[in-house]
Amino acid sequence: MLFGFNLGEIADYYKIGDKVDIVGTLEENVYNGVRKVQIKIQDMRKSI
Repeated sequence: MLFGFNLGEIADYYKIGDKVDIVGTLEENVYNGVRKVQIKIQDMRKSI
């Protein structure tokens, strides 16, 4: 799963189906005993 907080200002720039390049770090998220992998996004742009 990929999600971001405080990114509302870019909602009109990216559309469903756009290809993007993402820079980030993989992290493990444990919530209510459920372990998931997530990406902490540091930067992103539309792919060329």
